[in-house]
Amino acid sequence: MTSEKPAHLKFPLETQIAELQRELAMRRRIYPRFVESKKITRDQSSERIDILACTLALLQWLLDEQQATLLARDGTL
Repeated sequence: MTSEKPAHLKFPLETQIAELQRELAMRRRIYPRFVESKKITRDQSSERIDILACTLALLQWLLDEQQATLLARDGTL
């Protein structure tokens, strides 16, 4: 039997958030050139960026909730 962590626990939320922030910044820099060279459409660019931004917001919310739960459990709130 293996003790490997589930995929969503392999990296801390802070690490996952940092990677999504990096990827989002890269897409915001690169996608305008992709649109200009017709590799993707403006709609595709917007949708892909929006999906990633939503995913980032979800992980940030999850981290905030996790931290609030820990604080409440420890009696510091």
